[in-house]
Amino acid sequence: MSSEALDSQVQRMQLAIRGFLSFGPDEASSGDLHRQFLEQAHGLSDPASGAVLTSLTEDSCKSIRKLKGEDAKAIIAWLDPVMRRGVVDNKAQQRGIRIMRKLCRRNNMYPPSIHLPPGKIRLKSEQAENLGGQADVYMGTLDGQQVAVKHIRHHENQRLPESQVTAYCKEAVYWRYLRHRNITPFYGVDTTVRNFTLVSKWMEGKDLRTHLKGNPGANRIRLLLDAARGLRYLHNLGVIHADLKAQNIVVDEDGVACLCDFGISTLTQNIELYTTPTGSPGAGTLRWKAPELMEESLDPQGTTHPRHTLGSDIYAFGMTMWEMFTGLLPYHTVHTQIVAVRILEGYLPSRPPYSWTTEIGLSDEIWALMDDTWAKAPAKRPNIDEVLETLEAQLARRQEYGIPPQWPMALVVGQGWGGYRKRDVQ
Repeated sequence: MSSEALDSQVQRMQLAIRGFLSFGPDEASSGDLHRQFLEQAHGLSDPASGAVLTSLTEDSCKSIRKLKGEDAKAIIAWLDPVMRRGVVDNKAQQRGIRIMRKLCRRNNMYPPSIHLPPGKIRLKSEQAENLGGQADVYMGTLDGQQVAVKHIRHHENQRLPESQVTAYCKEAVYWRYLRHRNITPFYGVDTTVRNFTLVSKWMEGKDLRTHLKGNPGANRIRLLLDAARGLRYLHNLGVIHADLKAQNIVVDEDGVACLCDFGISTLTQNIELYTTPTGSPGAGTLRWKAPELMEESLDPQGTTHPRHTLGSDIYAFGMTMWEMFTGLLPYHTVHTQIVAVRILEGYLPSRPPYSWTTEIGLSDEIWALMDDTWAKAPAKRPNIDEVLETLEAQLARRQEYGIPPQWPMALVVGQGWGGYRKRDVQ
């Protein structure tokens, strides 16, 4: 396409968007404007869509994010296929993701394309490959490709109410737009093979907890670097993972760690779930949650709701590091029902006393980083670039690591190390 043709497309689309924004926040634009906009969007090339997104002023972006009803639906219909193809630059992608998330949340809607066509998913077996506290993972196929089919376990195995399906889909919509080596590709949701499933790329190496059980000598620093690079990509886009733990990091066939299951806690905290023996006393996401999230969760007035931030992601990443160096869940000896109490009392994971932990990468510098990620004040925690800098420096100092003599690590309860300690005053 010539530069003149591209400029012409961009200008026509900008005019169509201005038509939407010419109405007040409580007004709906006319049917003619909808038709004009959708006609322009239908014929718009991906480079032109990217140029339109990049050219928008911040005020225009804010106005678009406030659109309602049919106006919001028209913007979603334009952006969804563009974002799914992943061909726009980083600035346009960040703006597109923010617009989509806001419109979906404000209007309680999501693009229909997030639902995979009925009959597309085929399970290879009725036997789950992995049983978790909140979901079971099956191997399946989608258009001949192996996929992971994660079934969210619901009370009495009933179908999820449509309101709860919508609640999750409008939060998960951005996952399909992410394109990064350390992010697990997500294909959509299916409600036909089970009552509600998330479909993503199948990873041969399983999740990090399972991977380390079978490969205790794996290079933990390299795996953590992979996960941190995925997290930096998210944070640079203004996206918060909100459910970081080793179980939500999977290893692919090349041994590369990838983040997955964005916001699954958003769904599971609002529905009644079955639990398995693995869910007691260690399951759930409480063990990785920052104290500020606990304080809001336990608000006696019930007027506030936990708000995940970049800082709470960093806190959870530090807990995930502790998992990877010990093979244990954070607060392993504490029952789930009182984990939140212990966290609010100021207890933190403690450093293992075994000298051999340096042989698997737990150096003084790495321990100091982990301790910093658990700072009570979110502003005192390192950002993801600082986390990456420390991990990269560790890998530069030493590239090969040993095999731990025991895995998971043994606790020495009553002999000086029970896995957690009282927080120092900060």
